Amino acid sequence: MVTNMYFFFEDNERDCVLDEHMLKPMRELLAAKNLYLIGWYDVGSSGLGAKRKITSPADVKGIKIAYSPAKFATDFWKLYGAVPVATPAPEWPSSLGAGLTDAAPTPPVYYVAAGVSKVAPVFIQDVPQVTAPGLLIINKGVWDKLSVEQRAAITEGNAKVPATQIRQEVKDFEQVMLKKHVEAGGQVVHPTAEEMAEWKKPLDAFYEAAMKEAGPAGPKLLAQAKAAKAACKKK
Repeated sequence: MVTNMYFFFEDNERDCVLDEHMLKPMRELLAAKNLYLIGWYDVGSSGLGAKRKITSPADVKGIKIAYSPAKFATDFWKLYGAVPVATPAPEWPSSLGAGLTDAAPTPPVYYVAAGVSKVAPVFIQDVPQVTAPGLLIINKGVWDKLSVEQRAAITEGNAKVPATQIRQEVKDFEQVMLKKHVEAGGQVVHPTAEEMAEWKKPLDAFYEAAMKEAGPAGPKLLAQAKAAKAACKKK
């Protein structure tokens, strides 16, 4: 999904892009799969749990990256010369500890809670940069059979805790977990603006190819997301 692509969204534009521009296109796309999108939730951000400091693309060349199997992620890491190793998330600590892999892209909460931080004590914030929205969906056939009152109750109930609040709560808790990591002797590092620019440099062409390969709806969705980013920047 375009909203989960690495380095695509700036953190300060997510609310605007998702809530004001991408809800309708995503509803239309999911409707074709017989699903109805009730609203956004949040999975959280990502970083890289590693055995040493890794902040620039040059730093990952030749190193083994443990990741949950996905073609987008495979192609992304290969783009920078890394060696992606398909590894289920529960096996990241053992894989890293045994030296089978060198780093793993992981949300901060999982990084600390699952013990990845014990064997990969350096957490690189925003590599890869993604703050992934979750989706609250229902079978469209079921949704269509609900009464107007029932749909309104679900919609209104969901709106009582807006997606903006959920995102902020997840973000705040991530910082709590990373603070615990540092207090336990771990390290959190941040790429410089110049290093972030290096990560982003080859990605426009990469996004185009990835979304084209995702299917007929991919290029259109990417264009809509780019238009949303442009509109939100003008605010």
